[in-house]
Amino acid sequence: MKTERFRMLWAGFFFLVISVVAPRLTADTLTLKSGETIEGEIRAETNDVVQISVPNARRTIYSLKSISRSDIKEIQHATAEQKAYAEVERYRLDANSFSMAYYDKTIQGVFQKFLTDYPSSTRTSIIVKAIAQWTAERDKVAGGTVKWGGRWYEGDAVKNVAGQIKATQLLDDGDRRIGSSQYEQAIAKYREALAVRPLPASLIEQISGKVNTAAERWKAALATGATTVSANVDVENQNLQSMRVGCQKAINNDVVEQNRILSAKTECVRYGSGGVCLIKHWFAQLPYRFDYGAVLPDPHSYDDDIRHNRDAIAKIDEQIAANNARKAGRQDDQATAGTQLQKINTTLQQFSSDLAQARADSQRMEAEDAGRKAEKARRKADDAMRLAAGPAAAQTQLATSQVVPAPEPQTVATVGEVPVPPAQSIWTWLRVNWVIPVVVGVGLLWVILRCLDK
Repeated sequence: MKTERFRMLWAGFFFLVISVVAPRLTADTLTLKSGETIEGEIRAETNDVVQISVPNARRTIYSLKSISRSDIKEIQHATAEQKAYAEVERYRLDANSFSMAYYDKTIQGVFQKFLTDYPSSTRTSIIVKAIAQWTAERDKVAGGTVKWGGRWYEGDAVKNVAGQIKATQLLDDGDRRIGSSQYEQAIAKYREALAVRPLPASLIEQISGKVNTAAERWKAALATGATTVSANVDVENQNLQSMRVGCQKAINNDVVEQNRILSAKTECVRYGSGGVCLIKHWFAQLPYRFDYGAVLPDPHSYDDDIRHNRDAIAKIDEQIAANNARKAGRQDDQATAGTQLQKINTTLQQFSSDLAQARADSQRMEAEDAGRKAEKARRKADDAMRLAAGPAAAQTQLATSQVVPAPEPQTVATVGEVPVPPAQSIWTWLRVNWVIPVVVGVGLLWVILRCLDK
């Protein structure tokens, strides 16, 4: 009997190990000679290189790596089911709740689809458990609760959390605009986030730091923008002028060569086509490095080169004009930098007023929350004291807190001259005679164990 029980325990342990270890291969795996393993999706294989797309831990960002075959010890290709399960693993519950549509789309389009495509998969139990978790969270969201930062909120707290979510989204939008050097628009987004009420003190201070950073970068851009652009434009125009000189020189050379050919043709017409023309042509073209004998090049063969260089000069002139216009515009911006700085200072003053109001609202909110928590703790302590004092103390406290008629004194029933005490409850008897049931229970447990060993 004992041997059979041990076998069952080992079988269960082995099944648990297999269920945990077997599903680990969910992607193509490269084992390098150094011992390192790389998991991802193989995109291309050649005789020299293997390209594999490697995801991050949450499978949200992928990077393409090229591994030399000389460094690879073994390649394991995942099956279609394993790759499908790797996609399923990307969907995980977050510290924040999702929309109802996202829950429904994930449950039906991801988890249920996997079960439909692979009904006999060994990962069915894992998918079923995931469906249960997602469905339970979806039902909570449908009931009006919101999860934010790993905590669930309901009732009036949902409004506060919704405001914090909106403020966080506005902050992200402002950060993106700073990355695009749109400082004024970024400050507008930060001020819009600050207008959300109520906000915790930590988020308010975060907004304050972001506004100051955007303002400083805005000022620095106004101070250095025109000077930097002017210097860059000057350097670019110098390069363009050098290119223009080269194009003009090429045009001049082509025109000279074209004129020489026309001059040589004119000499041949003047002296006829006899031997004198050939000798005259040969001596005339010798300094010009023409070695075609009596056959002269076509003078119009230089037209395309001349036209191309002239078009290039026209484009260079247009670019130089555009650069000069841009430089003039930046200089105008620098001339009006005083107005822009005044606008920044005015915006910061307005923000300072909004910041003071937001801090006051936050302090009031925290005070109200502290008061509610203190009241809740007091009530909890009172309930604990009443439970600890027992029913008699609760009756005494109730009698002292309420004006009620005094109860009639209880009398003890008598049989003849001998008093009869009130009937004793079973719980009172157990508290007094607890040793008896303990001894009986131990005896029964011993008998049961002896029967199992036979």
